[in-house]
Amino acid sequence: MATSSTQIVPLTEDETNEEAATTTSTRLADILKPDTPRINNVLYSLFNHYDRAMFGAVSKASLLALVQYLQNLPESQKRDYKARAVGQFILSPVIKKLYPFSYLAALRKIECVLHPPASPEYVGRIRKAYFDKDKVAMQVLTDFGVDPRKIMGEVFHRNFLQIMTVDTLYILLSSQYIDINYKYYRGEAPLSAAAIYLNKFLIWEVLVKFDTVDWQWKDKRGRNLAFWSVCCRSDDLFNF
Repeated sequence: MATSSTQIVPLTEDETNEEAATTTSTRLADILKPDTPRINNVLYSLFNHYDRAMFGAVSKASLLALVQYLQNLPESQKRDYKARAVGQFILSPVIKKLYPFSYLAALRKIECVLHPPASPEYVGRIRKAYFDKDKVAMQVLTDFGVDPRKIMGEVFHRNFLQIMTVDTLYILLSSQYIDINYKYYRGEAPLSAAAIYLNKFLIWEVLVKFDTVDWQWKDKRGRNLAFWSVCCRSDDLFNF
C-alpha cells in the first residue's frame, strides 16, 4: 500500500526575514497602541535609558508610544528623560552619519533638548562634526541645543582657518547660545573685525546673513571696520 508523504520545504533566508519582520511589526502594533498609555508606560519603564531610545526607533508604533510615555511623565522628570531620549540616541555607537529623522522630528515636536547643553560629550561631538565638515551632525546637535561656545576659540585659530566653510560656520553661529557681536577673537574683537585681522572674507559672507551684526564696531582707539579694511593687506581688500 502506497503511503503519501508531505515534503517540508525550508524557507529561504529572505522569506524568513520577511516573515519575522511582519510578525514583529504586528506584535508591536498590537501591544503599543495610543489608547493604552498605561501599558506603554509600564513597558518603557522597564528599559534603561539607552534601550528605551533604541526601542523607540524600531517602528512607528514604538516611536508613538515613546512620545506618549515621555509626555505622561511627572513634570519633575520630563526634562531629564527627554534629554536622555535624544542624547542616548545621538551618542549611540550605532549612529554614525545616518540620523533617522522621523525619530528626531518626533522628539523635536515635544520640545526635547540635550541637557546639560555644554556637556563634554555633546561639545566633543559638535567639535568633531565641525572639523569633519559634517553639516548634518552639526545641524542636529545645534537644533537640539548643544552649546558650542567652548569651541569658538578653536574655530578662529589661525591653524584651523583652512577648514572653515560658509555652511559649517553659519550653522555654528546660528546656535541660540552664540552672541554674534561677542568678542570671540582673543577676547578683543568681534567676528566682523576678526575677518579682517585673519584675512578671511568668508566670515563676512556668513555675517551678512544675520540682521543683528554691529557693523559700527570700533576698537579701543576708535578705529572702525572701514579703517581696518583699508589697512589690511588682502586680495579681498575691495570686498571688505
